[in-house]
Amino acid sequence: MSEEFDRLVERINLLWHKKKEEGLTPEEEEEQKALREEYLAGVRASLQAQLKGIRYTGKTDKEAPGKGGPGE
Repeated sequence: MSEEFDRLVERINLLWHKKKEEGLTPEEEEEQKALREEYLAGVRASLQAQLKGIRYTGKTDKEAPGKGGPGE
């Protein structure tokens, strides 16, 4: 996606590993929660943008022009 997104995922993973190995401070737990919420918001926004770009034509792939369907 973007460098910012990559850094977000990297920090989430780092905190997850630290939690698994030695535990997190209360501040790190709060940070982890906020980072996860930010990550999910980004994923939702990306998915919504992709879904808005989809247009239903009512035709199957074989019926759509340029797909090798009837009439080609």
